[in-house]
Amino acid sequence: MNISKLRKKHNRYRCLKTISYLLGFPLFVLLVLIGSMALFEGDAYSDTKWYGVLVAVAVWAVSIILQIVISIITKSYNGRTLFMLIITLVFMVGGSIFFDFYATKKIDEVAAEYETYGVEVDSYKYQTGWVITWTSRDGLANQFVDDVNRFCEIYNIEYKSSNFGKVNGDGSNITYDKEADAYYSENGLFADGYIFGFKQAVQVLIDYNASKFAIENDWVETNAETKEGKYVANGKNADEELEKALAKVDSNAEWISYQKTDEYIAAYGPDGRAYKHMLNIDRLSELVVKISEGLNNSGLLDIIASALSEQLASIGLSANDLKNLTLDKVIDLINQTGLLGETEVTEDMIMDLLQDFSYYQDPAVKPKFAFIEDETIRTYAYAEYYATVHGANVGSVLIGDNIGQVTMDASGYPGTMGYTLEQLYDLQARDKVGNSLFGFMIARRYALVCAGITALMFVLFYFYKRREDETFAQIVNGKGGRR
Repeated sequence: MNISKLRKKHNRYRCLKTISYLLGFPLFVLLVLIGSMALFEGDAYSDTKWYGVLVAVAVWAVSIILQIVISIITKSYNGRTLFMLIITLVFMVGGSIFFDFYATKKIDEVAAEYETYGVEVDSYKYQTGWVITWTSRDGLANQFVDDVNRFCEIYNIEYKSSNFGKVNGDGSNITYDKEADAYYSENGLFADGYIFGFKQAVQVLIDYNASKFAIENDWVETNAETKEGKYVANGKNADEELEKALAKVDSNAEWISYQKTDEYIAAYGPDGRAYKHMLNIDRLSELVVKISEGLNNSGLLDIIASALSEQLASIGLSANDLKNLTLDKVIDLINQTGLLGETEVTEDMIMDLLQDFSYYQDPAVKPKFAFIEDETIRTYAYAEYYATVHGANVGSVLIGDNIGQVTMDASGYPGTMGYTLEQLYDLQARDKVGNSLFGFMIARRYALVCAGITALMFVLFYFYKRREDETFAQIVNGKGGRR
């Protein structure tokens, strides 16, 4: 055989060797990547979407290292082939079997935990079969992405939490808990600018609904032997019970003592009403002056006065009266026009009206509801505060007549669209399973599909490599004759 034909033969074997190799572990990695695309469609798997691909790449990388090692140990192609066959089966089949045991145990634990909440968690066998599909029917991964997107849309949040600024409104430091996906203040409450992520929003709603249910219902045992029973409404109202508990805190020695501490006085003043970081009488006075100056400079005041000239005249005012306003002047004008009848407006009256709007929970000081003795009511108090007061501050209200993006410009969604306790537990359970296992389930599926193919490709790889080396030796030794 001449050199030209040997070279063609050599190139053919090299090409077949390369194809055989690419149809082994590289094909496995590619299939896992394609299968994992379902995890990339939303943010529900933002922390774990690469898990399956990373496992596949790691297996491939280890196989490369072992190929290099075995090639140093032995020059026998039969030995190398047998070794890689064993490694392939151990990694892809043995690894899948190990994962089956681990994942089954994990899912059984989650199922047992949430069974008490009336939630049925699908078995491992079902989930690993339906995690992704190649049909028109959505797999479990796609379904969860859709459900998370709907939840986040209703409550106006992202799957991952965020925080406005690096410090609180008073300049105090905040800390981030990665596992909880939450930003906290020094007093243990959420940071001022913390916007709920999916996990914390679900947990807050669970705390709120579960504690509310526990307050308003009693467990009645109907069978002493089997411990069977049912929950029966006790006629209590959770909000009323919270008010009673807070009223009781007023006489709590620990709370009274805490109000006398340096940190509390520094935050709120000796009377507990010096909300130094929000509206007080001085800031309100400055605000009125700034608004007046802004209206004058922009020319809006003249437009307003012209449009309301008749109304102003009816109460004895003119456009000049609205210029260069101060808080004292506003109070005098209100009293002068008699808008409130015989009631005389004072600065104290205005601050009393603004108190609910100007309250600021200092990030360094424990809230009053932290001193509630009843744990269930205390849990309810925290959850209600997060869901309403804190939620309103960041535009993500979690409970009420309207929920979600409730701001000056948006009314959010009707509260009836909120999730029930059972739905919340279901979301939480699926999040625990999906985020920890779905990526690996996809890798496991293709490991079993590709195990035999990869093993066969190693047989072909070393077969063609042997032929390639033999042909190359013929070319080098000149056994193919002259050109």
